[in-house]
Amino acid sequence: MDSKDLTPVDMDSKEKSKDVTSVDMDSKEKSKDLTPVDMDSKEKSKHLTSVDMDSKEKSKDLTPVDMDSKEKSKDLTPVDMDSKEKSKDLTPVDMDSKEKSKDLTPVDMDSKEKSKDLTPVDMDSKEKSKGT
Repeated sequence: MDSKDLTPVDMDSKEKSKDVTSVDMDSKEKSKDLTPVDMDSKEKSKHLTSVDMDSKEKSKDLTPVDMDSKEKSKDLTPVDMDSKEKSKDLTPVDMDSKEKSKDLTPVDMDSKEKSKDLTPVDMDSKEKSKGT
């Protein structure tokens, strides 16, 4: 009997929740009012893009200055060429060291030949393992 008395109370609470939903509807309407404000801010951002365009033009003005600095670097280039010529003098020394390594190559070949001598031994051991 007591539980039946509680049922209408539950119904009341459901009605209260309906009231809350209507409040939610009101808040949605308020957000609609905010939309034109957002549109205004978008318009402001459009004005800022024109300012950005101005700044791009300013950077174009700086370009000839950059060209001057590039020309200065061209003046340095022959100095770099001289240093390259000096490195050419060192190149034959490097070639000599390569020739020395060629002298070592036959020694490496000998060691490879020695490893060939070991190969049949390995084959024998494999045959032994097959027999087991």
